[in-house]
Amino acid sequence: MIKWFLLAPLVIFIFVGTRVFFYTGYYKKVTIQEATNYDFHMVYKSHSGAYHKINDVIESVSTALEAASLKCETSFGQFHDDVKMIEQDRLKSDGGCLLNTKPSSLKEGISYKYVPSQKYVVAVFDGAPSIGPMKVYPKVNKHIKSKGLILKGSVIEAYRSIDAESITTTYYFPVE
Repeated sequence: MIKWFLLAPLVIFIFVGTRVFFYTGYYKKVTIQEATNYDFHMVYKSHSGAYHKINDVIESVSTALEAASLKCETSFGQFHDDVKMIEQDRLKSDGGCLLNTKPSSLKEGISYKYVPSQKYVVAVFDGAPSIGPMKVYPKVNKHIKSKGLILKGSVIEAYRSIDAESITTTYYFPVE
């Protein structure tokens, strides 16, 4: 009886860990390249606080665009601060939608900015965006360091739904 009492938590831990590993797509590959041909038309709201809480901001921008008959095919988060240097409640970010052109008008409280082409390290990952900081960022930081590049701005994460259960996140790390 004692064996089962000790073995049960281990079995549960392994089962849950395996389920999370596959559900989040942690096993999926991260592809990395350098590119300069990306510019962005961003429709967004600013957000202060923990980065993982930006989803509500993104959803509110998407909803406002849909009400204005604009489709948000690619949403984004632009993260301005280093989580290792700034307290979570003071982190600054922008969240919203990437469009092909500047919209003619915007609802009050929603902003627009254009980010011209520059050099990026671009990483693509088909797993859950929530594991990007653990899976993607270390690989990109290693790539940046190995190439002698310097991060020179805010990281942009672009989220594109493939279907109801899959999402592809493209990470744009501005470098020089």
